[in-house]
Amino acid sequence: MSTKKFLQKSIATSSVFLLLCSTIPSASFAQEKKSKKEKTVHQKDNNTKDATYPGGVNALYREFMKNFKIDRYPAHSIRVVATFFIETDGSLSKIEILEDPGYGAGPATVNALLKMKKWNPAIKDGEVVRSQFTVPITIQGSES
Repeated sequence: MSTKKFLQKSIATSSVFLLLCSTIPSASFAQEKKSKKEKTVHQKDNNTKDATYPGGVNALYREFMKNFKIDRYPAHSIRVVATFFIETDGSLSKIEILEDPGYGAGPATVNALLKMKKWNPAIKDGEVVRSQFTVPITIQGSES
């Protein structure tokens, strides 16, 4: 690989930026009732501890960056919005892309999330519960 291509790829890779605030924009909690058809969604309250990524937001950012790969980075910034469930064992399920700007960013986001470590699951009233997160991810363009 030529030095120019290597530098372009390095600059593009380093320009991926994951937007995560100290609180994830949307989280809800679900516990299955005895009937498999019904689920109860609980809103966050004082008895709820959010699911967390091992090592915190910075570790989440680093791991996502390591696994996020697209062939061509756009010249402008793009935004992907993903939603997923964190199961009681910390694994991710039902990863969906709610906003996909193209450029292969949607599938790359799913692949990056699937390669990450298990999360620390949410806890509600002392019990481990399944939770759902919606996460916006901004990819800075090569000209940004």
